[in-house]
Amino acid sequence: MNKEKEEEEVEEEEVKIKEIEIDKIYIPELRCNSHFTDEEKEEFKESIRSSGLLQPIIVYRGSSDLRKSYTLLDGRNRLEIYKELNYKKIPAFIVKQKDPLYYSLHVNLHRGRVDPIELAEIIDKMMEEGKSSKEIAQILRISDSRVRMLRKLVKLPTKVKEAVRQRTLSVEHALEIQSMTDDTREQEIIAKEVIKRGMSVSELRKKKEGLLAKTERKCMSCGIALKEDEGKWFWLCSICYGKIKS
Repeated sequence: MNKEKEEEEVEEEEVKIKEIEIDKIYIPELRCNSHFTDEEKEEFKESIRSSGLLQPIIVYRGSSDLRKSYTLLDGRNRLEIYKELNYKKIPAFIVKQKDPLYYSLHVNLHRGRVDPIELAEIIDKMMEEGKSSKEIAQILRISDSRVRMLRKLVKLPTKVKEAVRQRTLSVEHALEIQSMTDDTREQEIIAKEVIKRGMSVSELRKKKEGLLAKTERKCMSCGIALKEDEGKWFWLCSICYGKIKS
């Protein structure tokens, strides 16, 4: 959702803009955030430091935490940066009460900055609470198959998840790696080599197909021919595998 559309929605609700105390804002545990890489976050922080906040956060009055006065709907990154800068108050649009999860999903999916791992965790939580993949697909306005595919990301090891968060590994890469082995350590090793070599998804698939057909039996790292008992999934000779594992 672009800035103009956000402002139109805000105006339609006749909201108030005021500075509110940061300590009085409750952040719901289950919500969707815009995702920034570490570098982008630092650039955003410097922009706020030098030019101030151009777009206020969005909150509504009231909170499930009795110690707080407002609940955050949109602006988690802006709020966290204000905290890091030791500001006590932050400009905010105060709107009518809405569901924090659905509102944040709607806004951030339109922005195209959703962290796919966070979205996978939200989908997983919603399904655990009884919603079907079709119901979630309607809420998110994506296909049912996409919902089920994204949910698989929850089972990835932490290091691979972080690579997806930092965009050094795509969702498609991660899912392809996951399809190759259930061993989380092997998944981490494959991900590390894919990133190191800058492999595309199609190259990764070709490697997988070649290994399964036993037509490509060379160590992915050093290029030495693999022995029969080596490189079944992760394409490394025992020497290279030992170096990475250690």
